Amino acid sequence: MVVVTLVVFLAISALAIDLTALEVARNEAQRAAEAASLAGAKVFVERGFISGNAWQAARVQTLARQRAMAVGAQKKVAGKRLPCKIAASHSIPIFRYPRA
Repeated sequence: MVVVTLVVFLAISALAIDLTALEVARNEAQRAAEAASLAGAKVFVERGFISGNAWQAARVQTLARQRAMAVGAQKKVAGKRLPCKIAASHSIPIFRYPRA
């Protein structure tokens, strides 16, 4: 009976450790995505771009994507650097990290 209880206790402990590691990795990925999106948004502020012609918008968006990808590539998730992918929907960039 003691052996069964010990095995159950160890299994529950292992599950708790795995769930905690998963939550920490999720939080790290969220912080990395937020840092990348803020870096990209900062380009718009630095350039003073609110609205304008299509050429200027495309140029600023390109610079914003480059800055966001550079910041996103620096961040670690679960101890590893992950490639940063940027998906644009209606000219609003969405920064995501691929699932491992």
